Amino acid sequence: MIRRYATPIALASAVVIYFVLFLLLGNSDVLLRIAAPAALAAMGAIGVKFMLSRDQAQIEDDNYRDDAKALASKVKRDMAETASMAGDITDAEIQSALRRASRTVPEMLSRVEEDQPNSLYSSASKFDGHVASLKGVVESYVDITTHPDYYKDATSLLEQGKQAILRFDEFTIETMQLLTQGDMAEYQANLDTVAPPAIPKLEG
Repeated sequence: MIRRYATPIALASAVVIYFVLFLLLGNSDVLLRIAAPAALAAMGAIGVKFMLSRDQAQIEDDNYRDDAKALASKVKRDMAETASMAGDITDAEIQSALRRASRTVPEMLSRVEEDQPNSLYSSASKFDGHVASLKGVVESYVDITTHPDYYKDATSLLEQGKQAILRFDEFTIETMQLLTQGDMAEYQANLDTVAPPAIPKLEG
């Protein structure tokens, strides 16, 4: 982590070296008092920069971690926004499912980041699609509940939506169980095959 700050650290080191030597050479010739600290400060800065500089692999690794964390944070925010709509739904099962999923998804991504950081981006990417689909279903469910006359066969559409939401909750629990068992291969396969690639959108 400290390597990405190599340049400012090197500059700070140069400033410290210069002023320390400048003070130590207080009784010396003016030219020596200025030139020597400047030269040594430059050498020190170059040395610090060299020791802390990242190679291309390290830069790419840092970029991957940053992108993975950013995507995981986005998924967590989207899941929280989706769960916040539970208050607009009177069905207790759906409310419970949304609130449990809103706890499970962030916890799952946090565990992946801690235990399998190289898998965080792929996990977050897959959940990004699943959560986006879930959010669309919940928004449609709320709208159908509020305006049932605007939709043909609203009762059937609401039932489809309910089953999709409950299935998402079940999927997150199943996936978390695989993760806690340490079966990463099965965990990744579950992300690809068990959950629907896109929860059906409710349309009137």
